[in-house]
Amino acid sequence: MKYLVPAFILLSACSSVQSSAIRTGPSRAANAGPVSLTAMELPIGATQVGIVVVRGRGTIEELAPLFKQRVAELGGNRGLIDRISTRYDSQTTWVNEMYPCGFRMQTTCTRVVPRLDEYSTLEMSGRAFLIGPTP
Repeated sequence: MKYLVPAFILLSACSSVQSSAIRTGPSRAANAGPVSLTAMELPIGATQVGIVVVRGRGTIEELAPLFKQRVAELGGNRGLIDRISTRYDSQTTWVNEMYPCGFRMQTTCTRVVPRLDEYSTLEMSGRAFLIGPTP
């Protein structure tokens, strides 16, 4: 049991999706109802309750539920996506490679070669709003 908590923290730190939410309005309870997302205009009377950023190695369909969750945690019921951007990075890793070698007798040799891995990181940033009567 004493190794369970450090292992959980370590695995959580290696997650490929990260998010942050900053409250910009008065403190309110989390929204337990439905949350909708839009990239268009909001109705008149919408109250901004926070700013949300979600980023990770995934698609919009994979990141949108986390964006909604963070909006709900701030007490909002509508998320306005202000920006979606993609950053491309590359990382070099060294891998062992086996290949046939030998002159008179066929043997297998190994060598270490660089491998370039390219990956994209998607980022959704926007604001959380409360539409309707404020409690």
